[in-house]
Amino acid sequence: MNPANTPAGSYHHFPSPMKSYVLSVVAILLCAGPSAYVAWQLWLVIGLTGVWLSIATALTAMVLATALFAALSAIRNKFSGARRKS
Repeated sequence: MNPANTPAGSYHHFPSPMKSYVLSVVAILLCAGPSAYVAWQLWLVIGLTGVWLSIATALTAMVLATALFAALSAIRNKFSGARRKS
């Protein structure tokens, strides 16, 4: 899987390593925005305000964004893997 002359963890298998970084940043931002909004609305409905609202929103948004990013990555890998095999 990893050629002998390529160090483990390198991005040499991508046509452009920078493209991979840019797409990852865009994906993270697209996951973070909606997650922050959902977390903020959730805690507002529960009745938190002020500093506690900020803390709860930040922590909840991080968890939601991570879960959304992982789910979308798994879906992408599932479908891109199917295309490579055919």
